[in-house]
Amino acid sequence: MKNTKLVWLPVTVFLLAWFVTLLTIPALSAGEGQVVLTDIQNHWAREYIGKLVGYGILSGYPDHTFRPNDPVTRAEFVKMAVMAELTNPDDLDSNIKTEDLPYYMPVPFSDTGSHWSYKQGYLQQALDWGFINPDDYPSGLFEPDRKITRLEMAVILVRTIAREGEALLAKNADLGFTDKDEIPSDLRGYVKVAAEKELISGYPDGTFQPSRTATRAEAAKMITKRFDATYTLACYTHHKGGVKLAPPKNPAQAPSQPAQGVQSSLTGNLSVTVLAAKTPSPAATARIAGARVQLDPGGFTATATSRGEASFEKIPVGAYRMRVEADGYEPYNEDVKVPVLGKGLNNTQVFLFPAPQGEPVAGLEVLGDGGAVPYNTPVSLSAYSSQNASRHGFRWEIRDAAGKLLTDPYAKTAAPLQLAASTLPGDDPYTFTFTPPSPGKYTLRLYLTNPVYPGKASTAEVTVQAVNVAPEAVASVVPGPAPLQKQPAAGTSLTSGLGVIPAGETVYLRGWGIDANVSSPELYNPGGNEPDMYGKNHDHYQRQFRWRWSLSYALAGTGAWEDVSSLLKSAGGDTPGTAVQYPLFKAEKPGRYRATLVVEDGSLASVPASVDILVLSGGLVAEAACQGCHADKLKGWQWTSHGRTATYATGEKAAAAPHCQSCHGPGKEHLAASTGQKKETIGLTYRSGLCGQCHQEYGQWQKSRHSDGDSYGYQEIIPALLLNCTGCHYAKGHAQRAELAAAKGKEFHEVNFSPLDRDKMPARDEEGISCATCHDPHPDRPGATLRDGTPGETCNTCHYEKWQNAILKGMAGEFRNGYEYPGENYQFANPHLTEKKCVTCHMDTSNRAVDARGIRLVGDHTLRMRDAGPNGVLGGYGPRADNPDLLRNPGEKDDVLNLAPCQKCHTGIDTFDLNGAQRRIYEKWVLLGHLLKERNNGVLPGFKPGDKCATCHRGGTLPFDDDPDLVLENAYINYKLVKNDRSWGIHNVKYVDKLLDDSIRSVREQYKPTR
Repeated sequence: MKNTKLVWLPVTVFLLAWFVTLLTIPALSAGEGQVVLTDIQNHWAREYIGKLVGYGILSGYPDHTFRPNDPVTRAEFVKMAVMAELTNPDDLDSNIKTEDLPYYMPVPFSDTGSHWSYKQGYLQQALDWGFINPDDYPSGLFEPDRKITRLEMAVILVRTIAREGEALLAKNADLGFTDKDEIPSDLRGYVKVAAEKELISGYPDGTFQPSRTATRAEAAKMITKRFDATYTLACYTHHKGGVKLAPPKNPAQAPSQPAQGVQSSLTGNLSVTVLAAKTPSPAATARIAGARVQLDPGGFTATATSRGEASFEKIPVGAYRMRVEADGYEPYNEDVKVPVLGKGLNNTQVFLFPAPQGEPVAGLEVLGDGGAVPYNTPVSLSAYSSQNASRHGFRWEIRDAAGKLLTDPYAKTAAPLQLAASTLPGDDPYTFTFTPPSPGKYTLRLYLTNPVYPGKASTAEVTVQAVNVAPEAVASVVPGPAPLQKQPAAGTSLTSGLGVIPAGETVYLRGWGIDANVSSPELYNPGGNEPDMYGKNHDHYQRQFRWRWSLSYALAGTGAWEDVSSLLKSAGGDTPGTAVQYPLFKAEKPGRYRATLVVEDGSLASVPASVDILVLSGGLVAEAACQGCHADKLKGWQWTSHGRTATYATGEKAAAAPHCQSCHGPGKEHLAASTGQKKETIGLTYRSGLCGQCHQEYGQWQKSRHSDGDSYGYQEIIPALLLNCTGCHYAKGHAQRAELAAAKGKEFHEVNFSPLDRDKMPARDEEGISCATCHDPHPDRPGATLRDGTPGETCNTCHYEKWQNAILKGMAGEFRNGYEYPGENYQFANPHLTEKKCVTCHMDTSNRAVDARGIRLVGDHTLRMRDAGPNGVLGGYGPRADNPDLLRNPGEKDDVLNLAPCQKCHTGIDTFDLNGAQRRIYEKWVLLGHLLKERNNGVLPGFKPGDKCATCHRGGTLPFDDDPDLVLENAYINYKLVKNDRSWGIHNVKYVDKLLDDSIRSVREQYKPTR
């Protein structure tokens, strides 16, 4: 279906009968639900006529006849072609008086001004969509009441299915009709394509008869073929089922309740808020009451309330073409998805543009202070001052300082880069974003048009100066002796990473730079952005930056700061500690130290950032002193293994087992501090190195992909969305979200922070996933040392919404897992879905193989099922994580496999490729990738810098450029998700097998590119 472009076309036109008779007379009803046509019972076209009558899109004359052998005029067939592009006709209003509809747009024909096809808008719409071409009528006359020829019909039909390009290329085609010489050579391609697509056929004698006029019966057959071929969204019509039109009603008896077109065992809800795009000011909102919303396939309809809200409940999950109409506004089409969300509503909002009433007037300004902006950072542009704008009337031209036109890298051929309206919540559709790709001056020119004045374009332009900006410095204390990295250097840590420590300890500092020009370390971390063989995708060095540290010591009594930078050392000792990213110093003297960092990027230097370290001598206090303020925490700690084995001491003598001050540092200054100074005098960290001082599991955990979640992506996502991410990707955020879920009596995945929870926003250098994500050091009830109750539920908190666990449970994301095709049965029993979930296999401790440092290779806290073994070459299927251009070796023999949990059910196996399932799924995945690439101009979209979230949560960030009905996009989601599973479907073989089969079939059979 096409997006309606003509803003002058009244919305009521779209609710007219699908098929027009000569006098646009509605069908007679002989009793409720009956449509009686007396002259088609024995006619060859009875099936086609009856089908269209059954759908409610065709009607007859007042005398109960259809007159199938009467001829069809040009105007009538044009209306049929236009109406065949519109939405489901099940809810048509037969009482609309078409003669009252306004008409504005001029047409290039001098004989149509008073004709019904012009007054009702069909002629203009056909011109705008390209179904008819003024060049076909050199006399300037359309002759709307002239009987249309079969050749004319073939041309129009080919254009309606966006195959004119094929027709033009096939103008010299050798047609199979005996009268082919009667067809002009430049039009033979149209006949060839129309015949191949079975839209029009020849006669039994082998002729095509191009000059013969067509009858109403023949037109009914052609429209039926055209309607069946393209009405249903391509991505959901599978083989012999999937999404179907409602079964046709018997021409003599129409049921009172139309059947629904979407077949699915799963249902979801959708709430649509309809807003006016143009209000007295950009900050104002105006809801459109009475707006009509329709979803196809299925023909679901709803009318907006006084608050502009239209709701759909318990409709089949899937993707729909949504159409929104309101009097005085342009109609709007959009693809929407209805996900599985239980009883909740999936909310979306739609802005409607007012129908233009005059010539377009372009207006454009840069939002913000108008000064220089960081390159690679989005700039907001507002076209709100424009007048008589059409949603489809924005065209952009962007040139750099040298006058070179910026082009879209994903276009088939060099095409000007076009800006899309901002999708940020709350932005109006007149707001656009432009991201300067490099430093320099850019000229952005807007060309504004509308269909009321075709050929009229108004322009406005602005300039944007993009610059390289200095990075932001972040200084922090981290556990030593080594930072987290792809290959951990130690099994345990030597220090806690606290900011309050006993005298004599070594302090390990971490420098970090946040670059507004390059929001992800992927680009400013040369040499560190290659994943290792296990897919851990960054170490934590930022090699593009230079580091300038200084260290000061607060002199007692005076408050003055003494420079003690000479204490700073580098770990290797071969570089001054003031010039490395991770320096260290030994805090011999009690007192307060301040480490200050400046990050340099070329000639640009950051504002200094500092971190204070409080060093105490003899600062331990009796544990009972903590109980006065923190009795609840102390009680929870006593329920843990730490608390159960502790022996209490008094005074400054340490306890024999871990206690409060083991994790928070000496408490002497904390007790003496005023209320406002309490936080500054006690240590607090969520970093795993704190636990790693004692627990060997720290070394195992560093091997897992969890440890790669350290927080360096703060700038990669807008704050409102970062609040959604913090529950899974930051240890503190996970703890807070778990507490929120417990307080509300809901599941972890059912709650999240709101934009008002600004106190939940992670700090610049906050800890990512760590021991504290899963383990609660002082729980609120006995036996709850796992923060979420059980090992299985601990994994389920975050992986409920991610692919790796969705493949087990099939309940994540939008359509359970990935994109499931409606009408297909994915309800497979899965023996892997146990109460323990992920930990059943991934934390199995049967295999005791260790590395040279004595750290486990697989199982337990490594969460690994496979280690590369002595030769360092990882086996299995698929591309290598460290070099996607190379393949892993399925026959690798020296890998260490954690097969013990699998062998409990599959005795005697020596590989994860059970019965060849992994090979089969891998080969299907490769095939799907080839098909997608072929249909996307030879390109498989990748990630934009920093968009690592898409690895698990979706499948890519750049859409397929020729996919209006989501065929390629949905299959691509599955392609990326299967790739990132890395186990090639072994978690749920039947499920993934079918998911890939359906994706391959949809791309092969249902994908139809637009013109």
